[in-house]
Amino acid sequence: MEVEFYSLASGSKGNCTYIATENTKILIDVGLSCRETEKKLKEIEVNIEEIDGIFITHEHIDHIKGVGVLSRKYKIPIYSLEETREEILKKKNQGKIEERLLRCIYVDEKNVINDICIEAFEVPHDAVKTVGYEIKVNDIKICIATDLGHITKDVKNRLTGCDILLIESNYDEYMLQTGKYPRALKERIKSNLGHLSNREAGRLIVDIVDAKLKYLFLGHISDENNRPSKAEATIFEILDSEGIKYNIKKSFRIDVASSMKEKIVIKKAYE
Repeated sequence: MEVEFYSLASGSKGNCTYIATENTKILIDVGLSCRETEKKLKEIEVNIEEIDGIFITHEHIDHIKGVGVLSRKYKIPIYSLEETREEILKKKNQGKIEERLLRCIYVDEKNVINDICIEAFEVPHDAVKTVGYEIKVNDIKICIATDLGHITKDVKNRLTGCDILLIESNYDEYMLQTGKYPRALKERIKSNLGHLSNREAGRLIVDIVDAKLKYLFLGHISDENNRPSKAEATIFEILDSEGIKYNIKKSFRIDVASSMKEKIVIKKAYE
């Protein structure tokens, strides 16, 4: 069994993740334009017409920008919570989406597309309702959780035992504090329904890292209030202080999701 993983984009300007097996190809969010998504999939030699479904985390534009056009052009089903679907349909920039392409899913319910099982779990964020996704292919587990205001017990449980994990490391606390954003926006970002700071992400990683983890990607890094190098340095500092090994043989690799140059492939034999 072989599973491919690739982050097409991760940040305030757009989020989109590709996951595939030999039989199934899905996207998590389409926060890029249709043209950008087509271009990035072509760069990693993926035929967009083979995408089996798009799973949406929530209705903010950096997660749904191109979903309407992409679904309409290639007849790709869109999977989301009912509340998210209603918000998407209200947005004029999405155009008309065929009813048959809109598929409702529910929190904590398993959805099976061929050999991929995907389950939504609720995360705290200031959308109408936001989810992360747990993706399983046999015993391979991938989790995606961005736009996290804070860490709940359920989120922590979900993110434990992954082979691949993409989590938010949105802002550096000092850069946000001294930056040019208005006070109200700064408070919204720091709130329990906002985003995770680098230090909060680091403490989460300490709590959930285990021997199964192979790849950890830092996502949704703010262009204004963070830098990839600063996010990595903060995470490394926290892991070092706890004696946790990373980026060496027989440990897990840490990278920035937006800097991926090639697909990650996880291989496991059938049990």
